[in-house]
Amino acid sequence: MAVPDNTGECRTSLNILRECGYSEGLCQLLNTDSETGIVGDAADLKRRQTIFGKHKIKMPKIESFVGLLARQFEDANVIVLIWAATAYLFVSLFSSNRTAFVESLTIYCGLLFAGLISALCDWIKERQNLALK
Repeated sequence: MAVPDNTGECRTSLNILRECGYSEGLCQLLNTDSETGIVGDAADLKRRQTIFGKHKIKMPKIESFVGLLARQFEDANVIVLIWAATAYLFVSLFSSNRTAFVESLTIYCGLLFAGLISALCDWIKERQNLALK
């Protein structure tokens, strides 16, 4: 494995190991005995935690339900349907039929219902994925 340093040259793992003094230097850097290795008893673990700190994996944050819901309306087909429903609603305001606007409201409700179901499924999926990690 090659690791670039600040001079732009690539340093291989073997070169890095050579710089720290091979296994003796690595054991010294890790504060470990080369004969016994890591003991693993309570005193050794506490000593290592004070030297190196606790090993914690930062869990990723899941997106909020509102963010997932907003993302459902970014699809090009959904945007076209929203524009079409809005245009139909505008035209229906000048129609002689008093219930012409109901069709555009039906499109809005259908899009909202589909978005809610899809966002809920994505939210549950992200929570399950986080629980597995």
